[in-house]
Amino acid sequence: MSSDAINITGELIHIGQTQQVKDTFQKRSFVVKTQSEYPQELECQFTQDKCKELDRFKVGDTVTARVNLRGRGYQKREGGMGWFTSLDCWKIDKLGEGAPASKATVIAEPTDLPF
Repeated sequence: MSSDAINITGELIHIGQTQQVKDTFQKRSFVVKTQSEYPQELECQFTQDKCKELDRFKVGDTVTARVNLRGRGYQKREGGMGWFTSLDCWKIDKLGEGAPASKATVIAEPTDLPF
């Protein structure tokens, strides 16, 4: 399965600080509240040198975030497997700065459906 881009449009309701996870890895999270009948609050993240992308935004901005859905397994300390999923952002725009002026909230265009 490929990791097709997903567009998430909504209000920026939280911008976190950059977290140094390891010596060689940093991340910065933000939350977008979608503008749909049943709004969702989706936590996304930038990693590495992309963390500074959020410096030009403020809470309350309407944005479109372009993300890839990522996930992987890991060995739990107490034994067994665990999994995590993340929305890794690679581009974010304020509405009106290259983002489509649509009420679409989450759009995925998979190209390799199993059916």
